[in-house]
Amino acid sequence: MLYGKAGKIIDCELDINAVVLISQKLAIQLGITGWQWKRVLFSLVSNVAIDGNTSGLLHEQRRWIRVIVSHGVEDHISLVSPVLYHNVHQGGCHVNCDVFIEFNDNDISDYSEPVRRIVLLWNNVQDYDACSDFSTNHQRSPDVATEVYVKAIESVKYRCGGELESLLKDYFRTPKVIAVGDVIALPIPKHRAHEFTPGSSIIPPKHVFIMVTQVWVKPGAETRQCVQVSAGVTDLYLSGSTNCLLPVMYEKFDAQGVIDSPPLLKDTVGRVKIILQSNVSKRKQALQTQNNSINSGPALKEVRKQRNLVRLNGKRDNREEKQGEKELSSATKQQHTSSVTLLLLGPPGSGKKQVIKLAASSLGLGVVWANCWQLKGDTSGGTEAKLRQMIIRASAMGPCILALLNIHCLSNDRDGREDVRVVATLRESVEKLSQLDRLVLLVATAPDRKYISDDLWSVWSYQEEMGVPDLSQRMAMLTWLLSQTSIALKATEKPQIHPLSQRTAGYALGDFDALLNMARRQCLVRLADCEAEPDKEAGAEEESTGWDKRQPIVTHPDLLKALDELQACRSEALGAPRIPQVRWDEVGGLEEAKKEIVNTIQLPLRHPALVSSKLRRSGVLLYGPPGTGKTLLAKAVATECGLNFMSVKGPELLNMYVGQSEENVRQVFKQAKAAAPCVIFFDELDSLAPNRGRSGDSGGVMDRIVSALLAELDGVASGADVFVLAATNRPDLLDPALLRPGRFEKMVFLGVCEDRAGQVKILKAVTSKMPLAPSVSLHHISRLLPLTLTGADLHALCSDALYSALRRTISHISTRNGEFDGANEFKVEEMDFRSALKTLVPSVTSSDLAHYRSLKEKTER
Repeated sequence: MLYGKAGKIIDCELDINAVVLISQKLAIQLGITGWQWKRVLFSLVSNVAIDGNTSGLLHEQRRWIRVIVSHGVEDHISLVSPVLYHNVHQGGCHVNCDVFIEFNDNDISDYSEPVRRIVLLWNNVQDYDACSDFSTNHQRSPDVATEVYVKAIESVKYRCGGELESLLKDYFRTPKVIAVGDVIALPIPKHRAHEFTPGSSIIPPKHVFIMVTQVWVKPGAETRQCVQVSAGVTDLYLSGSTNCLLPVMYEKFDAQGVIDSPPLLKDTVGRVKIILQSNVSKRKQALQTQNNSINSGPALKEVRKQRNLVRLNGKRDNREEKQGEKELSSATKQQHTSSVTLLLLGPPGSGKKQVIKLAASSLGLGVVWANCWQLKGDTSGGTEAKLRQMIIRASAMGPCILALLNIHCLSNDRDGREDVRVVATLRESVEKLSQLDRLVLLVATAPDRKYISDDLWSVWSYQEEMGVPDLSQRMAMLTWLLSQTSIALKATEKPQIHPLSQRTAGYALGDFDALLNMARRQCLVRLADCEAEPDKEAGAEEESTGWDKRQPIVTHPDLLKALDELQACRSEALGAPRIPQVRWDEVGGLEEAKKEIVNTIQLPLRHPALVSSKLRRSGVLLYGPPGTGKTLLAKAVATECGLNFMSVKGPELLNMYVGQSEENVRQVFKQAKAAAPCVIFFDELDSLAPNRGRSGDSGGVMDRIVSALLAELDGVASGADVFVLAATNRPDLLDPALLRPGRFEKMVFLGVCEDRAGQVKILKAVTSKMPLAPSVSLHHISRLLPLTLTGADLHALCSDALYSALRRTISHISTRNGEFDGANEFKVEEMDFRSALKTLVPSVTSSDLAHYRSLKEKTER
């Protein structure tokens, strides 16, 4: 905003360490004109209780600034650069504090103590502002320094050497405002960026940072006031290097001045930032206390005394000197705080690395990345050596964050046994990090808690878990993504956030990034097709709507195509939830079953205020003969209600390892809760949950699966919008505990079509995409059929009729020497249905129908 707004107002180079933007209204109230020097007071105030007070002053600093009056700035806010904010915020080491600017030239702090007391006493007694008399002789511009000493700041973000001197000359060729302790950002020209790029990075840096250590206004007069550096007057000295926190650069900020992060990560980034920032503040306060105590403590005085005696007498008393150094070391260790370690848990693609980057950037810290799979050696000793070497490397680059990715791989050795030596080495290294003068924060990532041993889990003082986003979080994420991407302004192509959010159930941050990249690719493909085949009608539409399709603008159809492509890739994974595409018109008959299921699932979704979450039905059992459309009906319900659909079969959950089958059951319900609203469909439930005690397996695996399924069904009844549908041909074989109220309390019977009207509806649904001849009458065909056919039997009848018509058409082609008119000749005639009916055998016998009727009577009692 500074470069965008102020760059248009003034026609010279900006000093981002001394520029403040204010509104026109505030400038009028203060009587300030644009581009005017002002000596203001920056106050760092805590917004939490300190010793019983609601706020407390932490730090005050007077600085020279240039005021720029600009449009679009709120009246109570002054816009400053991240560099200036960092310098007045004391490096960002304070937690829960605000920075205030006081525009007041009547400053008496520069005068001696007796004069200040007289002025304040005069003001109180006479009720007269004597400061105005002093302000007449007050200076109106900063002093020019004669000597300035700076140090290069070492960081993992860049590397610097002798080439830094040319950057200093370029930066200070125009006058700049500095103060002791300021961090200055030196811009790097693009043609020289490769000279400062570290070996571990492929992105060239944009700035190199230095720190001002000493300022001299005139020979023999060192000052800590804010002064100006002029190329013709000031002598600049580069004296070594140092380490400190850096200003927050290269990031986008929202209206509140917070780094603009994806909505899925905003809460996690905020919590991680608070944890790390509190540790930074404690470490800095501990180091300051340590320096004060060492400089004035008895241990240091004793050591200095012994050393003075050595110089005077010319002898060494090693015992006394070692004892003094021992006391000094113990005094130093007492001031160190315990090191804070943080563990981030989340599935792949959830954005753990992005959280670390954003939190580190907001604190001005660099990040040293280390993949633990690469640190893992052939033996435990090799892993220990690599781990120690990485920690030594990070300590040399502090202050920074050491990010250990995939820390769970250090739990076990290559033989799968728990590696106690490596974990002990990591614990020892954590203790050493708290004793370093350079700040190093340890952050690790892992996919799940179950992959980490208890010994390794105890190393981390904080744990943050990143789960799968729910519907509201996905809507916020899509809204944020669309705000970052150009979207076409056609009224017919405006993206609908809610339907897109429903279709992205189970998506993490990586999936949303892939969706946006695929949408951009679809946009480029569409533009390439438009250039290859220009459309005159589209050109006329461009003139009428003012929309140029040749521009690389992502449209709503591009998003839909990208979503279809991404879901096709994700559907290959086991249990990936998705919305099926089965409509009511594709399900013939079963009207009563449709009403029962819609009343159970759709009404709680449409009217949640009328139906309590603890009293609603969450489980429906579909039972009946095979081929009656139980699976098809479940998919149609999910489609019409806009729910995600997860189809689970028994063999997918069974596993040879003890406890893994129950874990698979829990994982299915966990994915469904993350993808809510969702429908879980258990096909052939009798094979997954038989009656306990009668399954016949020696290990009792099926009994444990049934127990795990019962526990999860109880949690679904009072949880998120997750509905469970199950289908079975043998409800008499199910465990009775599944059929009690609160689980599968609603049982819906799906039988054969026992009326002609139902058969006609099924025939219409099956033949909707078949080339029927105009003379075909489905009502007439239904009269030829028995009333014991299931939906699968009618589907087989239509398929046989289609193949009969195909064979008949092929025979006609052979008699005409290969001439074929597919649009006119390939039709399914009534004779094809009659031919197929001759070979049709009903899948359900009369004895089977009698058995299912008896089951229906028992369940309805």
